[in-house]
Amino acid sequence: MKDELSRLQEYWRDEMEAALIYERLAEAASDSRARHLLLEMRDTERRHAARWEARIRELGGVAPISLGLASSLAGPRRPREHHGQGKGDDRPG
Repeated sequence: MKDELSRLQEYWRDEMEAALIYERLAEAASDSRARHLLLEMRDTERRHAARWEARIRELGGVAPISLGLASSLAGPRRPREHHGQGKGDDRPG
């Protein structure tokens, strides 16, 4: 059963990563029709992931989240802003 859980968790990850890709493509799309279609594809992948997650839970497992996927979902980090500090001053602002 452990092999089956691992396989299902991999499927879940694949669906979630595909959903993220479609979402990012939709964000970059300049055409509203393309954006709409990409978001529909994202939603389809999320539904697929939900099915895998339900099966994983039925088998007593938990849906995984990879660190790469988690940081992608969080988005890019913003550089720290420095407020009124002199050059070379590393104190938090």
